[in-house]
Amino acid sequence: MGKKYVIMETKGDEKMSVAYLISIVGITGSGKSTISKFLKEMIPDSEIIDGDVRKHDAFAEQRELLGDEWYNPDGTINTKKLALFPEKYHQWSHVTDPRVSQMIDGDIEQITAKGKKVIILEWYALTRLKFWNQADLRILMNANKADRHKRLSARHGNRFPESFYDTRDERLKADYTQLSVAPDFTFVNEAGFEEIRSYASQVAQYVERELIVRLDKSIRGDISLIQQTNDGIIKCGNPFDTPNDFTTLKK
Repeated sequence: MGKKYVIMETKGDEKMSVAYLISIVGITGSGKSTISKFLKEMIPDSEIIDGDVRKHDAFAEQRELLGDEWYNPDGTINTKKLALFPEKYHQWSHVTDPRVSQMIDGDIEQITAKGKKVIILEWYALTRLKFWNQADLRILMNANKADRHKRLSARHGNRFPESFYDTRDERLKADYTQLSVAPDFTFVNEAGFEEIRSYASQVAQYVERELIVRLDKSIRGDISLIQQTNDGIIKCGNPFDTPNDFTTLKK
């Protein structure tokens, strides 16, 4: 059970605002950050929450528990060292993820209070938190392994060994096969920026129509300040059970 961050646009003379939550997940290097940036450009009054930033913030708070040897002099987690121990990273995620969830909750409330219409939340592990089920729109990003490693090498150099990504990706694939709510859009990043821009354009047009419908309902008094629940669990198909490393999932 979880709440959606829905506040009416207008009701009579009372001025209110809407926060429409888009959750974006995907394995490392699949294009989550890129599509988020394009969506922010295309959707007015939108703002991005980067779950990876919040993950690092949560790690910074756990220094006493995890030990100084895992941290850089500036207090940030030593990701290069941690990458050599993917099992430890996974183990510690069970400690940091609840704090990440709290931080994102706070971000959503602050952004909503500012009157933003749309929140774009991206992180590889949102499905382990509550923000996938609570979202108004869900996007699953993917890319084949060779393309992802090429992008990650360009982005990080040799900072992380392939084994780190492989181990984490296998865990994420297992998470994604257990999605209680299927994605609304599944995109495969094969051609880079322009392809992702076209995906973002599809999503932006969809969101624009959704917001018009929501505004119409709120004016007619059909939406109230409520907590919408997700009581039922509907299993969706395995989005990774494809012969071509997910390339047949393009939508």
